[in-house]
Amino acid sequence: MSNGSVIEVAGPASEALSRAAELRQEGWTLRSGHAPGADQAFERGAAGYAEIFLPWEGFEANVGVMGKIYTHAPARAYELAEHFHPAWDRCSQGARRLHARNCQQIYGPTCNGASTTTSFVICWSNGTGGTEQALRIATAERIPITNLFSAESREDAEKWLAGEPIELGQKLR
Repeated sequence: MSNGSVIEVAGPASEALSRAAELRQEGWTLRSGHAPGADQAFERGAAGYAEIFLPWEGFEANVGVMGKIYTHAPARAYELAEHFHPAWDRCSQGARRLHARNCQQIYGPTCNGASTTTSFVICWSNGTGGTEQALRIATAERIPITNLFSAESREDAEKWLAGEPIELGQKLR
């Protein structure tokens, strides 16, 4: 990768494939949790320039994965997930694994060191679901977020992909 930067994406598949291809061509690496919808569509567009964090072996096994695959979150990911989740004590073991992999999407495979932290987040979130864990972390870390659920963010992203000088995520949540 030319710039060594990393993004994390989640949400519906609408336009995700072409957006990921555009970002890949600019030297970005995708971080994804391989969830159905936009995660998997972005993965296809990233064409192997991806770090894929699975909560367990066999997660979404019916859909091929392209990129470096991680299936075991380190203890640090669980510590961070507990810190950022508002109801950790009510999460099942499976939910905890899903939230730990969200930490990896933001902090990198080992969840240690600022050099591996995600540069910005592109997502599609209506305010519910697992993506919110990643957004809580990104907000706390002051990582720029572009939530394509917002019409304004979609417009900004389109302008950026068209080459206009707009920074994605310039408005933090």
